[in-house]
Amino acid sequence: MPPSDSLQLDLRSSPRLISMMLGVHILASGLLLPLTFPVWAKLILAAGLAGSLALQLLRQGWRLLPGSVVTLTVRRDRSAGLTCEIRLRSGERLPGPVLGTSLVVPGLVVLKVGGRLSGPSWTVTVPGDALDAEEFRTLRVMLRWGFQAIPP
Repeated sequence: MPPSDSLQLDLRSSPRLISMMLGVHILASGLLLPLTFPVWAKLILAAGLAGSLALQLLRQGWRLLPGSVVTLTVRRDRSAGLTCEIRLRSGERLPGPVLGTSLVVPGLVVLKVGGRLSGPSWTVTVPGDALDAEEFRTLRVMLRWGFQAIPP
């Protein structure tokens, strides 16, 4: 991939993120058992956890809901720094600056994108298996250093 000031990424389903969500929700459900709450209260809490799991799997794991992020376009702008345009499954586009609170680690990127006119910011979780390895590496380098790496 030649060096560029723009990177467009089509996100796909992430088996790693799905399994982590399942594990965390199952662990939280298991922690309800030793509580001294009445059974009806535990059932309500378990139903809330099941609803949370279903929502997160559909929104972030499988990216099937209208509000799910399906495409990221990261650009380097000489005056504004790094900017990102998020495209949702519904077709809506949300542009904004990449915030310094974004997290970039070897297997995961948590991208924080500021909203328009000081509106709410968006958080996009990008696990390493949601992209091809080279695309994920390029995204990490671009976010960490502000430019796209030249391939070896």
